[in-house]
Amino acid sequence: MLDLTRPITTRSGAAVRVICTDSRARSGPLAVLITDGVRELLRSYPITGECAGAYGTATVNRSFDLINARAKVKRWRVTYAINPALQRVPMLYTSSIQAIDSNSSRGWLTSDVVSIALVDVYEDELP
Repeated sequence: MLDLTRPITTRSGAAVRVICTDSRARSGPLAVLITDGVRELLRSYPITGECAGAYGTATVNRSFDLINARAKVKRWRVTYAINPALQRVPMLYTSSIQAIDSNSSRGWLTSDVVSIALVDVYEDELP
C-alpha cells in the first residue's frame, strides 16, 4: 500500500509531487505531477498508486506505478587491512565511536582498521 506520508517516486525512479488526494477524476483521487527531467506531467491515480494504463491506453505500463521511495540512512563502515575476509561481511554502525568500541571489545586491534567511512545505505537493506 502506498504511504502518502513518505516520499513517492514512480517505479522507474521519476520524481513525484502529490498535488491532492481528493480528486474527482475517474482514474482515481490522487493528482500528481511526475517530473521527466524537463517538464512535469499531470496524472491521476487510484489510492493504490497503480497505473491503469499508459496515457489513456489499455496497455499497462508498470514503470508509471507510484511507489514509496527507498529511504537512505547514514552508517559507518569499517575496512580492515590484515583480514580481507572481514571486508566481505557488512559491518555497519550508527556512529564512528560505536564502530571503534565494538571492534575493540571483540579483541580486534584498531591498528588493523584502514578506514572508517560514512556511507549511504538503503534502510530496507540493513541487517
